[in-house]
Formats: sequence, structure tokens, C-alpha cells
Amino acid sequence: MNKDKFKKHYKMSKKAFNCLCDYNIIKSDINPDSIAWKSLKCLKTYEKRNKDINSSKNLESTIRAHFFPNNKNKFTFHGVGQGLFYTGNLNDIFGFVYDCGAEEIDSNSLSNAISSYKPPEIDFLVVSHLHYDHISGIRELMDKRKVSKVYLPYFDLDKYEECFKLVLLSSMSSRSSMKNLEDDKNYQWILKLYRNKEFMDVEYIESMKNSKIKYKIPHHVWDFWLFNKRIDEYKLIQLKTAINSIIKGYSLEEYIKKNGLEKLAEKYKLSFPSNINPTSLIMLHHSANNPTNQTLLTGDAVFDRDLNDRIYKRMMDIKTICQIPHHGAKVEWKKMSDKIKNKINTAAISFGKNNRYHHPNSDVILDLSNGKKDIKNVTQGKSFKY
Repeated sequence: MNKDKFKKHYKMSKKAFNCLCDYNIIKSDINPDSIAWKSLKCLKTYEKRNKDINSSKNLESTIRAHFFPNNKNKFTFHGVGQGLFYTGNLNDIFGFVYDCGAEEIDSNSLSNAISSYKPPEIDFLVVSHLHYDHISGIRELMDKRKVSKVYLPYFDLDKYEECFKLVLLSSMSSRSSMKNLEDDKNYQWILKLYRNKEFMDVEYIESMKNSKIKYKIPHHVWDFWLFNKRIDEYKLIQLKTAINSIIKGYSLEEYIKKNGLEKLAEKYKLSFPSNINPTSLIMLHHSANNPTNQTLLTGDAVFDRDLNDRIYKRMMDIKTICQIPHHGAKVEWKKMSDKIKNKINTAAISFGKNNRYHHPNSDVILDLSNGKKDIKNVTQGKSFKY
């Protein structure tokens, strides 16, 4: 078939032609294996079934369903134990990651999962919050894979650098490295990310407003929504004052090397009794073209009324896969609104076998079972793919 005849067929529906052009899939070389050739067959099939070829809305839907199927997309909750490592792969050309970490006891499971994840590249990484079991694998991931962009929960290092360091140190499960922080790779790597010294595109999610990220890739437009709560600045001022009264002219690293972390950790717990879980970045994602399901990733988030309302407003009435917050902990689950819970079809819980926190909580499992949710336990060596 020559190009002129090909173009003539496409002019049957300007809407269809524009739709295909928008996604940049018109090929100059027409051959039986090309998307353009297959699109022609799709149009012919539609013409036979529908005499009104000008019904552009239905035609556009038909073409999108034919060319941009969601079944080529792959998403995985990796079985890393007590932690979280979630990856997405869109049409084998676009990769993204939400958190990458596990407790020290599960470090081998995490390393194996990172090694097995082989996207062409990672277009972006979202770090929900700065707890060790959500960030411990970031350095290894970035050493092995190219990461184009990183989204981080906001922290003003210019005003509160010592507070930030203490938050980061208090999240680290290993205390053996506290005497040599300058040699701790994870600690230094996260600092570099926030200081943006690694020539990496970093964006801080700081607003109470929802941040919508739309990625256009060949054959797809994919929507990502990021939600979070900011750290209470009064508490940061309180913590900064307490730190300065303890270290008295030393840098934080120098003080810890000489005296340890105990006194500082006490002050941190007074300022942040709930730790930094409430600041977790939450991500909702789904196709913008022909959505059949949506995924809600919650980190260790602690929900409140405002956060519940903002998330629910953006959720669609389609199949919902949800990562149950904080490895199935009762407090975080109870604070998620019933409106969001009622939308959940599949509940993924990432936890370590025989973990010291007794996650997931038995009441959470009972609630999910009573709600007839499809529960997916994600633990050492047991992933959930969809």
C-alpha cells in the first residue's frame, strides 16, 4: 500500500488521525508490522461496524484501546521483607520507583530485588520519607541503574540542616556506623541528594496542595498525583534550639562521634513523638488514556481529614490497588477514611516475617477480610506483580 492511499484512509476520520499524531506513532516507513498499518486495520474494522464514521469520540476510544492497552504495563511490590520497594514499567520504555529500602536483617532480600529489577532506565524515583527501611537501598539502586529524577519530601536545609541530619540519623537502624558518619554511604548519599550535588534533577514536594505529574511517553499518558503534609515548623524550631544547647559549638557529626546519639535522640522524640511518618509522600497513579485500575502508595503515612479528602477527590471509580500504610500498622490504618477504604479492591502489605513490630496488625487483617479485600502479603522472597 502506498503512502497516498494510506493517508486517504486516515482522512476518513480527522479525529482518529489527530489522535494517532498526538502520540507520535505515524511511521514514515509503512510495513505490515508497523503500528500505522495495524491502525489502518483497526479503522477498517470500525467502519464495517459503524456506518457513522464521524462518531469521533467512539472511534478515538476504539483506537486507544487497540494501540495503548494497559496489559503491557508491569507493576511490582518486591518481596524485600520489612521495608518497601515498588516499581513500575510502562510499555518497557518508562520506569519509576517508589521507595527502596528494608531493615538490615533483610538486606540480602533487598539487594536481590534491586539486581532483578532491570528497566531500560528509571525515569523517576519517589522517596516517601526518610526512614531506613524505605531508603536503605537507594544508593545501591542508583549505582546500578540510571535515575533521571528524584522526588523528595521537603526539608529546608538552609534553616534546619542539623535537624535534618538528626531526623536522618534517628531513622537509621544501624548504630554501629554512628561513630564514623563520614564513611556511612547511605547517610552521605541522602545528604547529597538534598544538597543536589550529584548533578541529579531533584524536586522537593513541599506544598499542601496536590502535585500532579503528567508523563507523556510513546503510546501513553500516565498521571501521577503526589500528596503530603509538611513538618510542623514550630517543632523544627524547638528541635533546633535543643540540638544547639547539647552540641555547643560542635558539628552534629563531631558531637555524635565523641558522645553518641542518646541525648539527641531523646530531644528528637520529644519534638516528634510520632516520628516523621506523618510527612510521608503518598502517590496515586493511573493511565490517563484508558484507565482500568489505579494504585495508591502510602509509605508510612498518617492520614488526617484534609489528607483523606484530597486523596479521595482524585481517586477514580475503577479497580484500586492500595499499599496498606506502615506495613499494616493499626494506627495508620484506622486513620485512613472509610471512603478510601471502600474503594480498595486489592490490599498489598509489605512486611518482614517475624518482624519485631508484629506487623501487620491482626485487627487490620480482620478489617480487610471483613471488607472482602484481596490481601497480598509481600514479604521475603514473595512479591506481588500485576
